[in-house]
Amino acid sequence: MLLAAVLASACASSGPATAPGSTASDATASDTEDAPAETAAGVDDMTADNADAAAVADALAAAAEGAPYRLVAHCADDKGIRGFELFPDGVAIWRSSSQFQVPETLQRSLANLLRSGGFAEFKAQYGGKEDAGAGEPAPAKGEKGKAPLTIRCRITFDDGEVSKTSVQDLYGHQFAPLLELSDALLDRVEPLTADAVTADDLEDGLDKLVAGDLSPRTFELRVVALPEAGAGEEGFIFRIEDGMISRRPYAPGKKLGEGVSEPVDRAVLERLITAVRDTDFMGLPNNVYADGQIEVEVRVLDHHKAVLGRSFQGLKDADQGDARQRLVALVGLVSSVDVG
Repeated sequence: MLLAAVLASACASSGPATAPGSTASDATASDTEDAPAETAAGVDDMTADNADAAAVADALAAAAEGAPYRLVAHCADDKGIRGFELFPDGVAIWRSSSQFQVPETLQRSLANLLRSGGFAEFKAQYGGKEDAGAGEPAPAKGEKGKAPLTIRCRITFDDGEVSKTSVQDLYGHQFAPLLELSDALLDRVEPLTADAVTADDLEDGLDKLVAGDLSPRTFELRVVALPEAGAGEEGFIFRIEDGMISRRPYAPGKKLGEGVSEPVDRAVLERLITAVRDTDFMGLPNNVYADGQIEVEVRVLDHHKAVLGRSFQGLKDADQGDARQRLVALVGLVSSVDVG
């Protein structure tokens, strides 16, 4: 989830995969979504599609009249770390840990807050090395002398055609209108979390997905499958995220064609949850001996498990035959799902 990529959130249920004889950098399936900071390049990516002020103003006016939109707001201040992601269907997720519904009247009110707060005119970024005010703390230098951007507050609006993001760095000039607008959005939404749906663990989250208590937007599945070098087979990346399912061919360093993406069907979602359970994915060790490379991650809200399969030093196929079969079986079941 996009929000979790920016704010520190609750610890996930399983840590990054490591193996005997390997280092943390070997585990490419590790979870990185709890990082509290973004690099400046990451902010450039977030704001690359920023529309001009007039287009944003028009889009906000339409949203205030009921047009669907997506909104991300988060801030770390004296009220703590708070944040939500609101989707066009009214489903919202608070700090990646709970789901609730935002009434249409409040959706319009939030759009009006963005209008009255002057969001359309905001810059993409405030603070940081390039925007340091007198007497304000300067950002610490990171690798190669570059100062990493540590996001304090962020607002993103997107109606599918017009997109805008504005961020406030923890250091440098603090732009009060952005901080106040973030705070106002969060104050309007936070009371709804009293009746939000949560998950006790990953299994409970899957139960609530099947029962319909949780939206498909709370479910993520990522599968990366790469055959052994020289095998002559094509790898793939399969992903379910934000209610969308996608698949594309993959080989490191090669462009193998465009991917296909579409809304995930509930029957497909339940089929994949059944596959996760039938192969006892939750019972697999974090590292499994396998040919080629396999990465599988399952997440519901703030609970997740990641498994990395490859030829680890210190692991033997003979010792993990059952685990390997279950992991390969799960990848096969995922691969059989038609997308597009």
